[in-house]
Amino acid sequence: MPKPADQAQLNASNADLWARLTDSLSHYDGEAAADSFMEAEGLIDTYLEAVAAQSTNLPDRQALALACAHLLVTMRTMTEDDLATLVRLNATSLGVSLYALAPTVAEMKQRALAGLQVMAQPHAGPARTPSVDFDSPF
Repeated sequence: MPKPADQAQLNASNADLWARLTDSLSHYDGEAAADSFMEAEGLIDTYLEAVAAQSTNLPDRQALALACAHLLVTMRTMTEDDLATLVRLNATSLGVSLYALAPTVAEMKQRALAGLQVMAQPHAGPARTPSVDFDSPF
């Protein structure tokens, strides 16, 4: 159980992450959504490449949290564990190892891309649209 001060920071980080995600997704049409998805994927790829190269030139952790949240929410693949990880990543006052998170971030990206593949399959049933209602996915 986090200390009360840490819990307050996590609560503020959660609210901030959802507010930024809501703001970024609220202005989308189909083309803008696709562009934003690719930008988020690109930022995650840059992060994963930097970690693999043991570079100290890593993307901003709040930008990384938003990019991961964007992929997971739009593909409806976010889990409670993902949200907890992203809220912690977004809380800059709490210590998080960006290098240790790489496998988790890579798995989040792969799950989002798998969700995209499912959406793209014509035999997968009715087309799903990206989530824009921002209801908690769990």
